[in-house]
Amino acid sequence: MKIITFFFSGTGNTWWATRKINEIFRKSGHYSIYCPIEKNIHADFVNRIDEFDMIGFSYPIYGANFPPVFKLFLEQLIESRSDSVSKACFTLCTIGYVNALGPFAAQKILKQACFKLVGSLNIKLTNNTSVPNLKTKVFNDHELDNRKEQALRKIQHFAEQLTNNKKMITGIGPYLIPGYIIRKISDRKIKKINEIWSVDQSRCLHCNLCITICPTNSIIFTNNVFEFKNTCTACFRCYNVCPANAILHTGTYADPKYYIRYKGPEKDWYKKMVLSE
Repeated sequence: MKIITFFFSGTGNTWWATRKINEIFRKSGHYSIYCPIEKNIHADFVNRIDEFDMIGFSYPIYGANFPPVFKLFLEQLIESRSDSVSKACFTLCTIGYVNALGPFAAQKILKQACFKLVGSLNIKLTNNTSVPNLKTKVFNDHELDNRKEQALRKIQHFAEQLTNNKKMITGIGPYLIPGYIIRKISDRKIKKINEIWSVDQSRCLHCNLCITICPTNSIIFTNNVFEFKNTCTACFRCYNVCPANAILHTGTYADPKYYIRYKGPEKDWYKKMVLSE
């Protein structure tokens, strides 16, 4: 079986899960690759989708919603495949609590792009957003390792089901009902997310790492001023990765003693993903 998985990862969790399922597919003797959708890396592979037997879509859940950059990717995919032959596909989502978006929203969109959803799995690792008006628990290394072990077992079983042509769709529950309301609220907030970001110039090291790793090229530096464009996809990557904690949320410095910056599922994950793959 030939498998390709398109993925978006804000702070590393989805990258980790996608890489793991890719490794499992390969160990089982299948041809499997995974491709990040940021910075247009995926363009050539989109044109070659018909070469593959199964297509994966992997993304984090943002307040019962798709990340904007991933939703845009799906919309572009619909346009390019409106008259194509149907392909089997799966979704692999990373979550902090529950997936209040659920498999049906993805199924509805993917169907328009001639994809048949045969698998859907949610992987719970840890939250990655701890800011002054939304302080959440970010797991320490020990807690995260336990979550990763649990996640690996689920991913292993999921991969086995898919490659044995068995349908496996999870994530259906009562939380999908309030998810509809949450989705509307989060959608409005995400559209204006760029307005909450700024940079504390007194702390900034001018390393430009935030600019380099931004998945949507939404951070620019001109005339000694950082600007966050409205193409920001609310991934919190710059906020978490900044070595000087200089990214401000609503103009407020978030002391890392109280607001933990999530450094990802592996050390220097962004170098492995953004700067090398």
